[in-house]
Amino acid sequence: MTQARILALMGSGETAPRLVKTHREILTKFTDPKVTLIATPYRFQENVSELSDKIIEFFRVSLLSEVIPADLPEKKDGPYDDVVPGLNDDLQYNRLLREADVIFSGPGSPSYALHRWESSLTKDLLKEKLQNGGALVFSSAAALTLGAYSIPVYEIYKVGQVPRWLTGLNVLEAIGLNTAIIPHYNNAEGGTHDTRFCYLGERRLTFLESQLPQDVSIIGIDEHTCFLIDLNESLVKVSGLGNVTVRHRGKSHIIKTGTTLEFEALLEAISELKAEGNEAGNSKGAAFHGESYPLKDVQSPDTKGSSVTDLQEKLGHLEKEFTRLVDEKDAEQLFPVLSEALNLLLDACITMDPLSDGDIKSGLEKLKSRYLLLVGDLIDHAKQGFIDKKALYSPLVEALIQMRNEARDANRYQEADRLRDVLVTVGIQIQDKADSTGWDFKD
Repeated sequence: MTQARILALMGSGETAPRLVKTHREILTKFTDPKVTLIATPYRFQENVSELSDKIIEFFRVSLLSEVIPADLPEKKDGPYDDVVPGLNDDLQYNRLLREADVIFSGPGSPSYALHRWESSLTKDLLKEKLQNGGALVFSSAAALTLGAYSIPVYEIYKVGQVPRWLTGLNVLEAIGLNTAIIPHYNNAEGGTHDTRFCYLGERRLTFLESQLPQDVSIIGIDEHTCFLIDLNESLVKVSGLGNVTVRHRGKSHIIKTGTTLEFEALLEAISELKAEGNEAGNSKGAAFHGESYPLKDVQSPDTKGSSVTDLQEKLGHLEKEFTRLVDEKDAEQLFPVLSEALNLLLDACITMDPLSDGDIKSGLEKLKSRYLLLVGDLIDHAKQGFIDKKALYSPLVEALIQMRNEARDANRYQEADRLRDVLVTVGIQIQDKADSTGWDFKD
């Protein structure tokens, strides 16, 4: 069975009754789904435990699913000041994300979350989930972080800072979307003033649009609304109370709630809007309060981190080789691969100066985290052993299955049921077919 690949972005109301059906639809794509909650976006709030408990209770009561919370470790120099994590601090967080079927994240501050995630493997692990199998269910602040660019909502709306873009995680790049995500798109809390578009209003959004690169569009998601992309089925679905808006340079295409369309149709709609918007030029929103502001906080590509990028690519090849050797149960060749990965990391530490360059420091942190994941995998496999369990158990299990089938054919059903129960008790799942009986270990 192919592992489901789903991206679900919610404008708000992620634990409201209206979106329960959507959550259930996602969870039913997986057998006994493992759900992980990323608490990072609201980790700075004093009621962090209360917020986590609310989400965990929602999944337990409304969706009958247990949730494991995950967050990068607390910082050492204050409640949430930046500091280089210790050797094993982020290992559990990385493994929870990698092993989850469904990753959920919601309210909080997008700028705080991006700051916490910039030196972590979060971006890589979320991309892998969309590429290799799993579901990302991100709402509100968390949804803001997944695009190529993100808005520092609190800083603009509450503090009054100059409207600007932050560099987003750009996880959506993995599925061919070059966009900025804006939740709370139809917000009306302002009453007498415009708070649509995640509290920006039309005036500030128009200005920010003019600062985006020509090939970047906006996807706006109304409150209590879900924008779901089923990558295996190549389908896009909109559910909930509101709509989804694809926007480029002031021109919009609205996808109404209840709509299901081909993913290719979404890409075509974006392309058409880009053609229209770019043809119109940048006359809209070229000025803001009579001043011109640069695209602050957006990191343009440069060559400073190229050596780190090269090392990441080499480590990626080693990870694939490691996975292949584990699948083939070739324990003898695993150590050389792990040793080479360690040498890569040591070379990076020797030849680069993380104290003088933040990008290099961030890259080294990611390399270290990926190496520790390999070590954790090796420990797991060492505990289990590299012997093929099915081959080891097969003679005994096959004999018991044959005895059970013979008893069943002779109408000795009580004896057949006892033999089946013995197998189930020791973790063997019997698979009766029309002309044969198969078996496997229970998950």
